[in-house]
Amino acid sequence: MQMFKLYNVVGLKALDKFKRKHSNCRRQIDEWINDVSNSNWQSFSDIKKVYPSASILNGNTVEEYNRENFKIVEVDPVNVIKFRMEQQGLRPIDMKEYFGSTGRFYDIMNKKRSLSLNMIRKLHSGLGIAYDSLIA
Repeated sequence: MQMFKLYNVVGLKALDKFKRKHSNCRRQIDEWINDVSNSNWQSFSDIKKVYPSASILNGNTVEEYNRENFKIVEVDPVNVIKFRMEQQGLRPIDMKEYFGSTGRFYDIMNKKRSLSLNMIRKLHSGLGIAYDSLIA
């Protein structure tokens, strides 16, 4: 099945692999494949009319593009907490309600101590951090 007359954006093999890995988006991908299969695009601007966020990645795959352009930070509880603090402009003193004291906050952030279940609950409910991001 040829998806494009002029453009080969994503191969069906890659999409099938992605659908198997991420089953929650299977329906959306199938709808997209159907839309693309029934399209008659003649230029990239035709694609942009339907998919405004479409981009040409200079011949790279999405994975190569991401590797070259984005730094991947290991997701551990300390990095997640630092990220949320930066997002919300929080200071160590602001974290006292989640950790009990600023000393305990620094112990956690310096990895001298682990998060307690109570701290995890407070960080989840107060800052909206996902439980699985807080459990190492």
